[in-house]
Amino acid sequence: MVERSSGLVFDDFLRTRRFEPLDMPDIFFNVPEDKRDGFLPLHYWNPETDKLATIPESDADFTQRYFDTKLFSGGGGLVSTARDYLRFSEMMRRGGELDGVRILSPKTVDFMRQCHLHATGNEVRGGAQTAPPSLQDYVGGFGFGSGFGVTTDPASIQYMDSEGGYFWGGAGGLRSNSSVA
Repeated sequence: MVERSSGLVFDDFLRTRRFEPLDMPDIFFNVPEDKRDGFLPLHYWNPETDKLATIPESDADFTQRYFDTKLFSGGGGLVSTARDYLRFSEMMRRGGELDGVRILSPKTVDFMRQCHLHATGNEVRGGAQTAPPSLQDYVGGFGFGSGFGVTTDPASIQYMDSEGGYFWGGAGGLRSNSSVA
C-alpha cells in the first residue's frame, strides 16, 4: 500500500520520508558494507546454561539477512543505532513530531499506542480471532498496538512499566520502553 501510494520502494519511502527528516542516518534494512564493523553479535538467553550466549556467526540465515535483504517488511527487519532508535522513540513520545519535523499526526500516534491484540498466557486475542503467537514463555499484561507492544496490566508483566507504556524487543531481545505519562 505504501509503495503504490507513494511510488517509492518501501525502504526508500522510509529513508526519505521518515529517517532523513528525523536525522536518523544509521537505520537500514541492509547494513552498508562500510558500517558492518559496528554490527555487533546478537545474543539470546540459553535456558540450558542459564546464561547469555552469542548467536553463532555461522548462523547465516539470521545475520546475513541484515546484509542482503530483499523483502522490506513493515513488521520488522530494520537495524539501527541506539541514537537513531532514541530519536524515533522521542518522536513517538512527542506525539509524532521531533525538532520541528512532523512525521505522524497525534491521532495516528495515539492509535498506534492503543492495544489492538491482547496477549493472554500463550495466545493473542484480537476481536473474535485467536492466534498462537511465538510468545509462549511470556505472561499476560500486554498486547500489541500498531508497531509496538503495549502494557495493559503492569502487575502481570514481571518488570516495571506503566499501563499504556509501549515497547519493542527487537531481534536482540532488548526491550525499549517509552512511557506515555
